[in-house]
Parts: sequence; structure tokens; C-alpha cells
Amino acid sequence: MSRLKHLFMSFITIHPVNKVLRVLVRPVADKLPFSFPITGTIDYRLPNGKVVKFVNDGRDSHATRLYWDNETGFEPETISVYLELLRHARVVFDVGANVGIYSLIAAVNDPQCSVHGFEPVPFIYAYYARNVQANKLQNLQPNQAAVTTKSGEITLYIPDSVQLPSDASTVEGYREGVVPTQVKAVSLDEYAAEHKLARVDLMKVDAEGAEHQVFAGAQTIMERDKPAIICEILHGYVDENVKQFFADHNYRYFLVTDDGLVEHQEIIGDKSFRYKNYLFIPEERIPTMLANIPVQRMAELV
Repeated sequence: MSRLKHLFMSFITIHPVNKVLRVLVRPVADKLPFSFPITGTIDYRLPNGKVVKFVNDGRDSHATRLYWDNETGFEPETISVYLELLRHARVVFDVGANVGIYSLIAAVNDPQCSVHGFEPVPFIYAYYARNVQANKLQNLQPNQAAVTTKSGEITLYIPDSVQLPSDASTVEGYREGVVPTQVKAVSLDEYAAEHKLARVDLMKVDAEGAEHQVFAGAQTIMERDKPAIICEILHGYVDENVKQFFADHNYRYFLVTDDGLVEHQEIIGDKSFRYKNYLFIPEERIPTMLANIPVQRMAELV
């Protein structure tokens, strides 16, 4: 970032200045060449009226998007499906939590739901923990750790970015311009055993190319609990190990879209990159968990 741009961003994110500028900018916010950053506490209202709070210093682009558009600011199609799935979930894992959008939604939505989030990037985890504190949540356990095949330590490749990066990965070469960093690692099976979790109902996974490592460390959970899983799948980045894993566990595949779920026979990322998330769900849980979600088969769209 150039020095001039850095000074400009530093000025507009001074909170008293930001509060004035956001009012002036609002009429033309959608015409700006960048998303005008928001500082302070941002309220995100759920359909049931409950409010999730995000504390932002201007670096959290997700919170900024939620400020400018509460309903469609961040993955609205996935959040809609996620909220429906939460009706059937008592224990939720959020792998690759970032600042905690999905785990915060789950915990605020239902205080009886036990939520466990995992974010390995140290400075992003600080935002996550701050958001948990701002919402005064007792049912959400944030963990500063990468999720992989076994507990210990692992190298995480963190993009060198002014904004909070959302694409740190344990896969070497997944992104360019990264800083290798040693971080704590956990496997979900070992974590569940350590915390005496009798079952896991729902998982959200965003592991930036390391999904197969996440699932390889969750074999017991998969076989015992058969959780529903929302997972980011990008076009051109589908690991064959992930395909085989879900085939072996008799899961069905649904791309999450604005019109609901579209069933696929193969795990293929959306070429337009408009939709990034799949729902993977075992056959036996479909009648209950998908009863109120529109579902189409790929053949019906041809």
C-alpha cells in the first residue's frame, strides 16, 4: 500500500471521523470504487430479532459489508440455509472461523447450542475473541488453532495483507505472498474427546484447500454422528480426497444458491465463483434437516 493511501485509510478509520464520514458517504456508498470501512460496533440483526455484534477498527471487511447491507452483506444464501440447519443442531463446529460470523450467529441464535470455533491466524483470532466478548456469550468456545489430522503444531501460510485475510492455508503454495507461521493444531476427534462432546450435529468448514486434512482428523465424528457440513468448494480447487471421503460416508452434495439447494452428483465448484459453499449431508438426515429448504436437482435446471 502506498504511503498516501495508508494515510488516507488511517484518517478515515479514526472513529469520530468515521462516524461523520459514513453518514455523508451513505447516499453514494454503492458507487465508490471500494467498500468504505466502518469502525466501532456493528449490529447484525437475525431474522428472529436477535442481534450479533461485531467490533471493527476498519480492517474487518466482512463486518463492513454487514453494516452497509444487513441482509445481503455476507453470504446471505448460506446464512439462510445455516439458520434452518441450526434448528436441528445442539453442537456446532466452525472450522476456519475468521472473525466468527458463523459461530456468533449460531451462539446468539440459540443460547442452548454449544458452539466451538477454530481460527489459527493470531491477529484474526484477536478480532474473533473480541467479538465473542462483545456479545457476552457463554455458549461459544473460540480456539486459536488450525484444524488438521492430528494435534500438535503446523505451518500456516498467512497472506501479507492490510485487510484481515480470509485465505490463510496450511497448504504450501495455495496462495502467493504469504508469511509462514507456526501455529497450534488440533484434530476434531481429539478435541471432541477432550471436551467430552457426545455428538456433533453441524460443521462449517473453510480450510482454504486443506479440507481433506480437517475431515481426516474427524473420522470418529463422521462415523458416529454423521453431521451436516457446510464447506467452501472453489472451482478448480476440489481435492480428490474430499470427493472420496464424502462418497465413502454416503453423503449427498448440494450447492447453496439464492434459490435454495441444488443437488449435484459430483462435487464441482461454481465456475462463476458466485456461489462458494456446498452442503454435504447424509441420506438419513435429509428428511428432517431439509424439510423447509427448497431443493432442486441439477437435471431440473437444464
